Amino acid sequence: MLLILAGVTLNMIMGDNGIIRKAQLAKEKTEEVQRKEDSALADYENQIGQYVNGTRNENENKYSTKEQVIGTWVDGKPLYRKVYEVNSPKAKDSSEVVLDTTDLNVDIPVNVYGVIFISNDGTCTPLNIAFNSGDVFATWFNRDNVYMRCTGNRTNLPCKVILEYTKTTD
Repeated sequence: MLLILAGVTLNMIMGDNGIIRKAQLAKEKTEEVQRKEDSALADYENQIGQYVNGTRNENENKYSTKEQVIGTWVDGKPLYRKVYEVNSPKAKDSSEVVLDTTDLNVDIPVNVYGVIFISNDGTCTPLNIAFNSGDVFATWFNRDNVYMRCTGNRTNLPCKVILEYTKTTD
């Protein structure tokens, strides 16, 4: 009887589901979580250091008609920005392709924004807007084109269109 009891006790302590094995698994899991936490903290510290020391991406707040990397998208791919000069649709109450972007190799169209110049004195307004008059100006883009829709009299006006995107080539 004592031999059976001793065998059961040893199995509970040293077996595959024993206390020692469970303690080892708990230790390994704790170490894994600690490594992940240390990595995340190091990343946060690095990001804070970039802001404090001024070493973050220098193109982050620059706008250019030349394509430039401005950061990293959530999937780890470089995030690009490029500014274009285009005109709003020529016809009232129409949607038009105002820019072909196939040469950019867009993977994810992240953002499109900019301004439309509504008078000769440089007065401008955001590209996506509903005016008090009921006129609407909308801009959107996919992998191949930038589209604009104009209702009312905001036709054939100069615009600065800013695209932010990731690329299929990265």
